[in-house]
Amino acid sequence: MRKLTYEDFEIRIRRAEEKATITGRDYPVEAKSTQGEAEGRLKLPFSHQEMNSLRNECHLLDEDSLSDYGKKLYDALFDSNIKSLFETSFRLANSKKKGLRVKLRIQSPEIAVLPWEILKRSDVEYFLAQSEQFPVVRYIDLPYPNEPLTIEDKLQILIVSSNPLDQQRLDLTREKQQIHNALLPLQEKVEFHFFEGMSKLAFTSQLRHHEYHIIHFMGHGGFDAAIGQGFLLLEDDEGMSTKLSESDLRLLLVDCPSTRVVVFTACDTAKSSSDKIFSGVATSVTQAGVPAVVSMQFPITDEAANHFSKELYLCLSEGYGIDQAVAQARKAIKLNATEGNEWITPALYMRSTSGYLFESKKRKLEADISQVAFPTSNSIPTEFVLHVRPLQGDEYLVEVTESPAGTARSSFILPQIDPFLNNMRRRAVNADRLKSFGRTLFDTLFTNNIVQLYNDSIAQVGNGGLRIRLISETSDLDIVPWECLCDSQRDSYLTASGATRPFRRQVPARIEPLSYSMKLPLRILLISCGPLDLPLLDLDREWHWLQSSLRNFDTRKVQIDRLIDPTPSQVLEKLQEKEYHIFHFSGHDTYAISEEKGEGIVLMGNDGEKRSVVKDELIQLLQGFSSIRLVVTNTCYTANQLAPSLVRSGIPSAIGIRYWIEDEPAIFFTKLFYSFLLQSGLRIDTALAETRRELYIQTQQEYPIDWCYPTLYTCVPGDEFFSSAFQSKQPQTPLKMI
Repeated sequence: MRKLTYEDFEIRIRRAEEKATITGRDYPVEAKSTQGEAEGRLKLPFSHQEMNSLRNECHLLDEDSLSDYGKKLYDALFDSNIKSLFETSFRLANSKKKGLRVKLRIQSPEIAVLPWEILKRSDVEYFLAQSEQFPVVRYIDLPYPNEPLTIEDKLQILIVSSNPLDQQRLDLTREKQQIHNALLPLQEKVEFHFFEGMSKLAFTSQLRHHEYHIIHFMGHGGFDAAIGQGFLLLEDDEGMSTKLSESDLRLLLVDCPSTRVVVFTACDTAKSSSDKIFSGVATSVTQAGVPAVVSMQFPITDEAANHFSKELYLCLSEGYGIDQAVAQARKAIKLNATEGNEWITPALYMRSTSGYLFESKKRKLEADISQVAFPTSNSIPTEFVLHVRPLQGDEYLVEVTESPAGTARSSFILPQIDPFLNNMRRRAVNADRLKSFGRTLFDTLFTNNIVQLYNDSIAQVGNGGLRIRLISETSDLDIVPWECLCDSQRDSYLTASGATRPFRRQVPARIEPLSYSMKLPLRILLISCGPLDLPLLDLDREWHWLQSSLRNFDTRKVQIDRLIDPTPSQVLEKLQEKEYHIFHFSGHDTYAISEEKGEGIVLMGNDGEKRSVVKDELIQLLQGFSSIRLVVTNTCYTANQLAPSLVRSGIPSAIGIRYWIEDEPAIFFTKLFYSFLLQSGLRIDTALAETRRELYIQTQQEYPIDWCYPTLYTCVPGDEFFSSAFQSKQPQTPLKMI
């Protein structure tokens, strides 16, 4: 089984206008994915009797009846527009070898209690929740941080069993043994703690004195409909049952920040009141801040609970996301348990944007940035300057105007690159195709006499640095991904060679950058924006990673401010408050929303919805602030037009992202870049070179092309990126825009 990453298909079911019965109500539905948005209306196609059957006896239905209910529920929720968006979204996710997570955001408690896990398409013979391709999760919006927890050593699991003498006896020993046997081969990764006969006092003591990443409760649970409250049954001093209410459980867990998953293999722990969502055990624990809760919405047999627990922990301990792990555990029930349709009993509640809740400190991707040593001294690298000018038709002149080994000139015709670029946009490019294209680009630009000069230059500098500076007089070449240049002879990427081989695109500025003399600290303004009408992004995670990467640097050297969900006016006000040297944006881009708009960023409108700030508007917003020396747009589709336009309009340097980038390498880019920037003495190209190398080394296996997407444009010829000193170093012959 391969580990899946998911794209989200978010379905928000809003409250309906009050009517006499639930079956007569009409619920507004909104669907969102990377492919767009759709709206619909949900009217439940069930009688009052059928609704009761779904709520209370769904797990006892025969296969045909359950299938019929599932198809009706699916057709009611996925009307024509939403269904079309769903199918389009799945095709794209599947082409990228991803799954499509069905994320339900249900605002009405009276329908939140329905078993949405039975959703079934009419054209396939399995339920969505039975497939790891379509995990069905109940998403809870809460104002808590939910970034993955870094595990220092082993995954700590607390397994609590309670089997009071005055209740029906459960075969908890077997479930405990199943979990023990499943985790035994993984003792290097997992440490489990079993406690039997847990009392309230003992439970409180365990949570107070130890940090657990996963808490598993096996025993009896229930929901008291008379008072609208869920509960667990623990044991008193005599071994008799005592209730732990959902509100008391929430109080216990609210101060357990290391707990990322709580699992209840206890009956009715997913039930809640039809009047109040946060009234059941599962929803209350989610409200306490736990990112993922797995609970049971119907009674579950010992056999089904055993199979579920064993498969769940096998998947989690091997690094699978909680959503994929639950999908596999459902299969284990379906294939092995004999009673009814108990696979629908588990319900997964999440408030994390990703199913990956843990990150091992040993994983390269999560390596502490302080452990990544900057590889070079402060010596300035030797220049290898390639100057490209357009000739007749499709031909370009390329001159090496500066190098350790002399000068040279040649010409080239750019190969047909549009098909490859289209595939890059669709992420239909693997590592082999990227390298093959990189060799083609290299052979095009580095013709016979120029490649010889390049090799001679490398031989002369030896272990010293050789900075490759590509100066382009025409914007026609902005779309060419020179960042994937691959040296055919050495079979290595130029721009993934680290700080000893920095690479930059130098473009002439139409408007001379304003003079500015910088003094420390370096001030960074991070703009995080996630409008309500666009897919949710995990922007908090990037902020926390950036803070962690800079925590070892003196605040006299660097200071970071963050502006969350601002309107353009609020951004302007913030820039007027103090001098910022770097403007960093994280969020959505305008090109992905509408290609006709062109490249830009998305800020917040006054109504809380998206406000596109396209290329010219962003230039207008930033013009006049002489302190801004670098703009970083860490969002998709901002390197073909936006970044070079910013530089040509007077911003000294800009970094954009070439095409659609995965979240992990995008966030990792931020964490690496700023630490390397400070270590390199504020040399942007050197810091980016080392960032690309780390991205290539640490993410290439999972994300084979994303490492080359961060793209630097600058009008600075030397190393004075953050002052006005470079103005005296402009080439004697001014560059002319064609």
